Amino acid sequence: MNTTTKINNRFTAINGIAIIVVLSLFAFGAFFANKYKPVPQEIVKQAVAAVSAISYDGQDGKSALDLLKENNQVNEQETSFGTFVTEINGIKNENGSYWMFYINDQVSESSSDTYVTKNSDKIEWRYEKIE
Repeated sequence: MNTTTKINNRFTAINGIAIIVVLSLFAFGAFFANKYKPVPQEIVKQAVAAVSAISYDGQDGKSALDLLKENNQVNEQETSFGTFVTEINGIKNENGSYWMFYINDQVSESSSDTYVTKNSDKIEWRYEKIE
């Protein structure tokens, strides 16, 4: 066997092994891609909101809504009853779940834009399913 034939046989064997390795990697990747699909971001946001709340202390003379907006991204809708918060930090009111406004652990009877807080108030927004 001449040198050229030996080199060609060696490259053929290496190419064959490389092809097997590449195909194995694709098969391995396809297996795990189907088995462990990422959770959609919207579901993650909803789950996080469902187990947590946004809390802050009141400040004399500031509305609960103004304080909420200081550290959060808020979307709202004006209604005849006052301002209605429709979304906080990307979590929208949907599918029967809404952002509920609490003052000192009690559901507020006024809208967040009209409630003027006191330093002693504990304000909390909870994302809750309303049935």
